[in-house]
Amino acid sequence: MMTEEEFAALPEDGNEPFASAHQMHGALDAGGVGLWEMCFADERVAFNDAACRVMDLPHGADFVSFAEFEQTIHSEDLAEFQRSLQLAIGSDGEIAIEFRLNGRDPRFTQWVCFSGRVTERDTGRPVRAAGVVHDVTDRRFEQEASDLLNRELAHRMKNLFSVVGSIAAVSAESHPEAKPFVQTFQSRLNSLAAAHDLLKERQWLFMPLEDLAGRVVEPLGVLNRIHIDAGDLMFGDYDMQTLVLVLHELATNALKYGALSNDEGSVALRFESLQEDPNSHEILMTWQEIAGPPVIAPTDRGFGMTLLDRLAKRHGHDAPVVEWHESGLFCRLRFRAGAR
Repeated sequence: MMTEEEFAALPEDGNEPFASAHQMHGALDAGGVGLWEMCFADERVAFNDAACRVMDLPHGADFVSFAEFEQTIHSEDLAEFQRSLQLAIGSDGEIAIEFRLNGRDPRFTQWVCFSGRVTERDTGRPVRAAGVVHDVTDRRFEQEASDLLNRELAHRMKNLFSVVGSIAAVSAESHPEAKPFVQTFQSRLNSLAAAHDLLKERQWLFMPLEDLAGRVVEPLGVLNRIHIDAGDLMFGDYDMQTLVLVLHELATNALKYGALSNDEGSVALRFESLQEDPNSHEILMTWQEIAGPPVIAPTDRGFGMTLLDRLAKRHGHDAPVVEWHESGLFCRLRFRAGAR
């Protein structure tokens, strides 16, 4: 590939690559690339043939007025397009927006992506903008179908959490001795449901780790006593359920026996990224209870310790660090945030 200097030094004999803008536009048009250019002084928009096909304009409609162009945009999307264009004009920035067209067939919805930037300014005022336009109808329909499926799955998952909790409660009605177990089980289930709601809100993408941790402990009424330091770390769904259960167990344990069981105690909850392996996306969590009552290490292994051990084994790590200090529990373990 030649450098800019070599390109500029080519003789102007008509044989150099793209000797004119006309030739370049012709090549792009032949490749189906829709081009547009706005002239703000004349309030006109120019399109190449490929753009006319995308915008459903008559072939050869080189120029249309702003008013004619805006008539091609769906009425529900017009205001957002105008806002985006004004932002680009005001900041000498880019415009990138998707909108629906007022097609000839009202039964069919066509989506286009309209992107570009202000290219010229005269004495500080915008003169022109140019860019590309392409059809994104298929992608939008696929996304809408995917969103519909995700909403239905999320709704069914929410119902499933409710059904499982109800089954546990009804099953324990004739067994009073099981009531404490059912209450604990339902509390864990509620934490999972809350985390699932957050994932749904984030459309199953990475979420701020601080938001996730706060959502887990907030129902317990102790969020103001758990000081969360996660910076701008993000967390995916790979270890989400495990993290939720671990935080729930640590918080409820602190409420019953640890630093949150009195009026003075608090918890320092810290997350940090491990950079040993840039592809591992691992996060180190430390839970430090402060100013709690004296704690004695339990003699039996409950659900929480079993969960921590299984988490470590699944990732091939050493056993999690769990220490019972005089002021409260200290815990350190790793989670996999998931691959971006």
